[in-house]
Amino acid sequence: MLKGNTFGLKAESSRLFILLLTIAACFASALYFISIRGIVEVHTHIFYVPIVLASMWYHKKAVYVALFLSMVLLLAIYFSPLSISIYPVARTATFIAVAYIIGYISSKRAEGEEELTKSKAYTESIIQNFSDTLIVVDAEARIQTVNPATCHLLGYTEEEVIGQPVGIIFEEEVHRVFQFFREPEKAEAPRRQDAIRNRQLTYKTKDGRLIPMLFNASVLTDEGGSVTGVVAVAKDITELKLAAAEIRREKVFSQNIVATVPDSLLVLDKDLRIKSANRTFYETFQTEPEKVIGSRITDILGDEDGRLSAELTRLFGTEDMLENLELLYQSEILGERIFNVTARGMLVAEEEEEELVVLQDITQRKRGEEALRESEEKYRSLVESTEDSIYLVDRDCRYLFMNNKHLSRIGLSMEEIRGRTYGELHSEEDTKEFTERVEEVFETGKSSSYEHRSHRDNRYFLRTLSPVKDSEERITAITVISKDITDHKQAEELLRRSFIQLAETVSRAMESQDPYTVGHQRKVAELSRTVGEKIGFNQERLLGLYIAGLLHDIGKIAIPAEILTHPGKLSEPEWALIRSHSCRGYEILKKTEFPWPVADMARHHHERLDGSGYPDGIKGDELSLEVRILAVCDVVDAMSSDRPYRPARSKEEVVDELRTGRGIKYDPQVVDILLEMIEKRE
Repeated sequence: MLKGNTFGLKAESSRLFILLLTIAACFASALYFISIRGIVEVHTHIFYVPIVLASMWYHKKAVYVALFLSMVLLLAIYFSPLSISIYPVARTATFIAVAYIIGYISSKRAEGEEELTKSKAYTESIIQNFSDTLIVVDAEARIQTVNPATCHLLGYTEEEVIGQPVGIIFEEEVHRVFQFFREPEKAEAPRRQDAIRNRQLTYKTKDGRLIPMLFNASVLTDEGGSVTGVVAVAKDITELKLAAAEIRREKVFSQNIVATVPDSLLVLDKDLRIKSANRTFYETFQTEPEKVIGSRITDILGDEDGRLSAELTRLFGTEDMLENLELLYQSEILGERIFNVTARGMLVAEEEEEELVVLQDITQRKRGEEALRESEEKYRSLVESTEDSIYLVDRDCRYLFMNNKHLSRIGLSMEEIRGRTYGELHSEEDTKEFTERVEEVFETGKSSSYEHRSHRDNRYFLRTLSPVKDSEERITAITVISKDITDHKQAEELLRRSFIQLAETVSRAMESQDPYTVGHQRKVAELSRTVGEKIGFNQERLLGLYIAGLLHDIGKIAIPAEILTHPGKLSEPEWALIRSHSCRGYEILKKTEFPWPVADMARHHHERLDGSGYPDGIKGDELSLEVRILAVCDVVDAMSSDRPYRPARSKEEVVDELRTGRGIKYDPQVVDILLEMIEKRE
């Protein structure tokens, strides 16, 4: 900027110096020719030189130079011996006229040049600050001008692209576009306007990336109409393409949702005419788009009472929603159907409203409800006459019906119970079990029974859950029949106690024959029950294990007492006789019908995991868990007690035996539990 200003000042000084020099020359000429030579006509032509120069450089200000020179001329004549004539006066007028005319023309020319300069600067500013890419190519398709936005987008510097073929930054297809401007006769019809508008093409960056662009181009021509080049403006539409792709994905996603919705979907205009519908609608009504689009919805569905039309019209312009409007539809093809109508207005554009209508076919549900009502009436008398509690629940365990027997038991009326859930009247634990049972019946379609103890009155019930199905074999509810089995359970409990008392009596009777084993069977029974509890046996299984423990040595009743109490070493025949007690016990117990395999447990309580036991030498999985428990507990108590032929073993010896036989002769899980009990002195 400083350099430019300095140059301007020097140029101005030079012009002023030349002008003053020519004026001085004119002044000197006037003195010489007029004052000395007395000649006026010829020398005054030199006065036009400073006038013309002043007009060119200072435009209209040249008049002042003309006035000055005119005064010089007149004064020179005045002081000369010549007399003043009309000629010098006319000449001064000519000076002024020439100065004015040339100054005016020069002024207009300067103004034009200034406007042109401003226009060029304005155009250059637009090009430099234009956010889209701008490229100018010549008639040979070589780049002449690019704006900064082009360089920034494509990664080139201006020097790298100026003068290069247009193909450096355009795909071949675009290169052909430029070719057509030079050969318009080969162009396609849409291109014969010397311009291309909004065409999607691809630019190529310096690093090889391809950028989608929205391309516009116009031809540049000279005065004769010949093509001199092309100016092209393009906008990066990468984000627009991505947005368009996202919109397409969302549209496809929405269309897929609409297509897979099991209900019929319709879009209506303000006149309730159908604009679009989903596949379910066409399949349900067995029709085609050509027969439906543009038709009023009431012409398709019918609307004798006008309610449907009124409700749908009311929704336009509001945020209200139509819900649960039941519509009866009849046709020769479909017969009678019932639809639940849901609708809501949608503002899709300014001053443009649509309405979304959902038609849910509830025919089967209504038939199911009707079938359920008929079923209720059919069996109500039977249900109300029984002594069992009977009630119906849905999949959410919500009460649908309850007979008077159960209502009186819980102290509520049918109005108070309808709609309430099972969980509102029962404990969390009971609700969890009941919910699982209901879900099982819904899933399998098979009835299920289980025993339930009521925490309300501590009574026992046998519950049977059975599915209620509609005409299409779909489960709509669950019938629960709850039979009071408290008396039966009490009888079972009494029988169990009798079993225990009998087993304990027999066990005590055997102890009188062998004083060394007094309490052995009871200890084994109690120890086995404790192990079973730690493993997780239920009460029924624990009871069977306990009774087997009390009777596992019952076969010794057939062994002579003198052998059982023999203090010394037994002979082989005597040992064989003692080992036979497990088989003798089996023979005794198998004749009694126990709810548990007591006889088998008595026979096998001397068997071992590795098959080294007796009497059958069975092993591994052939031995039930109860037998494995009895076997180890029998060993522990036997080693811990005195015998006629040896004293009781120490705790260390018992522990060593268990650890040595763990996983070989004895069940490892049972051994681990007993070792833990010994450590804790249980």
